[in-house]
Amino acid sequence: FLLMLGLGSIRYPLISSVGGVIWLVGRIVFFRGYATGHAEKRRYGSFGYFGLFTMMGCAIKSIYDLIRA
Repeated sequence: FLLMLGLGSIRYPLISSVGGVIWLVGRIVFFRGYATGHAEKRRYGSFGYFGLFTMMGCAIKSIYDLIRA
């Protein structure tokens, strides 16, 4: 998480930080659903993967831009 957030924010700080917030909120929702004792409620936090993939894309693009520069 932190590595992708840090690498992605080199070139795309706003998009990376929004992705980080989405991932963090998704993890909180996952935890709250899991803590109820009903394991099937943990899937409600799966939207956090959109933030994770956003950060991953920003990190890959930032590394690509730095290599090409």
